[in-house]
Parts: sequence; C-alpha cells; structure tokens
Amino acid sequence: MKINSQEAYSLIKNQNNSIFGVQFQKKDGSIRDMVARLNVKSHLKGGSLAYDPKTMGYIVAFDMQKKQYRTINTNTLISLKANGNTYLVK
Repeated sequence: MKINSQEAYSLIKNQNNSIFGVQFQKKDGSIRDMVARLNVKSHLKGGSLAYDPKTMGYIVAFDMQKKQYRTINTNTLISLKANGNTYLVK
C-alpha cells in the first residue's frame, strides 16, 4: 500500500506504545532500518529539544535495538511497518 509522508507521520504518531518499523534515508544519504516505539520514558536524561520536531516533519522515537532515542524524518521515509501492514511512502 502506498501512502504519502503526511499519512506516514499520522500513522506513526497514532502508534502510542506499539512497536513499529521504519526505513528512511539519513542526512548522510545512507539508509537506516529501525524498530522503534513512541512514549518511552525510562531512558530520558532530562533537557529539551532546541527545535520543534513537528514543524520539520520529524518524530522522536526510541530505537528498540540500540536503546537510544532517534529522530525520524518523515520526509525521507521509504517504508513503514505498522498495525500488521507494510506501507511504501512516496
């Protein structure tokens, strides 16, 4: 199923505590596959972001494999796996 980046953003934000998978292009051009989850609080160290991720199409998620927070750029998403479905992002 094909979706656009705004639909992908909404799908990810609606995951709440569910685990989802994404594939996206990083700033350096390499591809990252990530299994992530939103609303993880156990690894917070305090502080706040210097920017508003929503205005840039970014989502801050917890990488379940690296046990660290990562920023997902929904504008460079390639695919999304959520709710038992795989979506190609155009």
